[in-house]
Amino acid sequence: MTTLRKATPILAAAAGAALFAAPAAAAAAEQCSEHGKVLGQFAKTYKEAPVAAGLTRDGRLLQVLSSGDDGTWTIVLSKPDGVTCVIMAGEAWRPKKFEPVEAEEPKA
Repeated sequence: MTTLRKATPILAAAAGAALFAAPAAAAAAEQCSEHGKVLGQFAKTYKEAPVAAGLTRDGRLLQVLSSGDDGTWTIVLSKPDGVTCVIMAGEAWRPKKFEPVEAEEPKA
């Protein structure tokens, strides 16, 4: 058997995998855009607004968007250059009142 014939099944499998991977990569790329556009789209489509935010150690902005009690929610992460990506989304958002936790003294 020639080398080309031996390689044909491997090449076919690789080509098939590439065909399936391309749409997934494209879909992931479509989930990032300019910060204002992302927030505007979620406000328009899902009536979501930021309800919590924080900065990561590397300077990115993490935001939780929600449409209110028992509504939809989305977590987005923004880089300092303004590119914002959807991390995850879901339903049944339940806000919780902040209750500080008191630190315990270490026992000697």
